Amino acid sequence: MPFLASIWTIDIIVALASAVLMVYAFLFYFGKARKMSSSFSLGLTAFTGIFVLQNLIAVFFYYQLAKEYSADVALPMLALNGLGLMAFAVLVWVIRR
Repeated sequence: MPFLASIWTIDIIVALASAVLMVYAFLFYFGKARKMSSSFSLGLTAFTGIFVLQNLIAVFFYYQLAKEYSADVALPMLALNGLGLMAFAVLVWVIRR
């Protein structure tokens, strides 16, 4: 059981890390949207805001799923979350350049 709990814990940590990266991107795009007031910047702000919300909701769901589901569910979710985290990391890398 500790191994199973740790996989779900990693899922939660990855989702939280993704949310943190998206908050960074959100703040960046929000600042740009305020300065330039372009529809593209507003769209990017909304886009990143939705991803922040999605990742925070995922944390709640993973916590609930961990109570009933095994590593058979946790591992595929971790793979998907890991890919998402990598994508968000690339986005933040591009923003910082």
